[in-house]
Amino acid sequence: MSHEDVEVVRRALTARRSEFADLLDPAVRLDLSERVFNPAVYEGYAGVMRWRADVGDVWDSYRSEPEEFFDGDEVVVVFTRERGRAKGRGIEVDQHPTALLCRLRSGRVSEIRLYHDRERALRDAGLEA
Repeated sequence: MSHEDVEVVRRALTARRSEFADLLDPAVRLDLSERVFNPAVYEGYAGVMRWRADVGDVWDSYRSEPEEFFDGDEVVVVFTRERGRAKGRGIEVDQHPTALLCRLRSGRVSEIRLYHDRERALRDAGLEA
């Protein structure tokens, strides 16, 4: 396992805007088209910031908790648990299991894609379960 790729992904999942240049490819693609609420695809640093603003508009609290990492050649799959509390009525959401397929290019994350099917994420990454 490339601990370097895993560490880049781990840091990218919690990065602040000032850290993007070191962790994310400028053309990063955040594909959340499998989300139940507000499916969307975001492009570039500006897209990631728009996603963060969208999260803040809908959720009082939101977090993606990494549970397990699988590393391949410039690809990392992260099994996650997504939790949040919606604004307004305070409805709690716990999406488990989920996975993030993260592709890297030149040591930076170039794509993050959300999956609700963890096995499919591993297959798409070439990391058969």
